[in-house]
Amino acid sequence: KVILVILIPLNIMKNTKNSMHQRLILAIMLTILFTAACSQIRIAYFFVDWYIVDRIDDYLDISDDQEKFLDDKVDLLHAWHRKEELPKIVTFLKSLKIKLAKGLSEEDIPWFQSEYKAIQSRAIDKISDDFVVFLGTVTPQQIDHLAQAVKKKNEEHYEINFKISEKLWREKRIQRTLENLEDFFGTLTKEQNKLITSSIEYKREDYLRQFEQRQQVQKKIEAVLRSQESPEKIKNVFLSWILDPDEIKSDMYKKFSKQRTAKWVKFWLTVEDTITAKQRNVALEKIQDYIETIESMANGKS
Repeated sequence: KVILVILIPLNIMKNTKNSMHQRLILAIMLTILFTAACSQIRIAYFFVDWYIVDRIDDYLDISDDQEKFLDDKVDLLHAWHRKEELPKIVTFLKSLKIKLAKGLSEEDIPWFQSEYKAIQSRAIDKISDDFVVFLGTVTPQQIDHLAQAVKKKNEEHYEINFKISEKLWREKRIQRTLENLEDFFGTLTKEQNKLITSSIEYKREDYLRQFEQRQQVQKKIEAVLRSQESPEKIKNVFLSWILDPDEIKSDMYKKFSKQRTAKWVKFWLTVEDTITAKQRNVALEKIQDYIETIESMANGKS
């Protein structure tokens, strides 16, 4: 779990101008995984190459030759990322810190989306050619293994989220949201907890839509892998999907996604309005810690 996780889309938390706050905060968790302390970030980044290959092996049961190929390529990607991308992420964090100090606004959302997409696009461009070579070695049996692994993960996910009462599910989601906020801003008051909780619109029906959409996308990915198209054409399909996720979403889900985004904005504005100057300073200090940590990593210091 590290900066390279930017290659894997994650869902953040929920609505508003603090939609800037936490969306940007959890947005940075997307970029840097702010769930960890600085020392944990260093350790995670050190092992990220191993983690990536291990995750691929979980899903594809790769051969020794494939593992050797991936080890070499991921090592090169890691070295490039440390030299070229970490300084850019530091620049991004410094800009974020300035915006947060002033008070994040709804207008900052397009800025963050643009920065995030740029980070993601550079990494994808860097690995795309190696991705083509690797695809050429994937066997039908490995695709079968992938399908079974994904099915198992989905079953586990369904068990955790849909085999409990909706009330308990919602309570857990709200608790996680509040904990994430406190991780970044410090302890929230009872009044803040109450106000923020009342603005949360978690509905398991909405979450089920996300889950169903994800399964549909997974089936499309499997179908492309099983096709007789060339690795180059398959790569282009995947790149278009990664860079423009709406391309593989149903029209109904696109409409739902826009409504969900509006709820996020509303939620974050509520959070922004409740944050005190002291809590804002806690967040600013954390961002500065991340900046210093990543700068030292970029300079080759462990």
